[in-house]
Amino acid sequence: VKANVALADERYAEALPLYNELIKRDPFNRDLYKVRIMLNIKLKRPELVNEDDEKIFNFAEGYSLDELIMNQNK
Repeated sequence: VKANVALADERYAEALPLYNELIKRDPFNRDLYKVRIMLNIKLKRPELVNEDDEKIFNFAEGYSLDELIMNQNK
């Protein structure tokens, strides 16, 4: 709940460690990785975006980093 509130309030630096913890608890949850990628895009950390993209490539069928980035730039 805290993670979602921080995200909704655009407190990205506060939300990131909360999502990191959620990913530790559920490491194959594609949606959590997508949110973390979005957070790292907002926080201008492209090296972490690419790391997550590579990490979930094998289990995230239908996932498109380009689509996610395009959606964040609207």
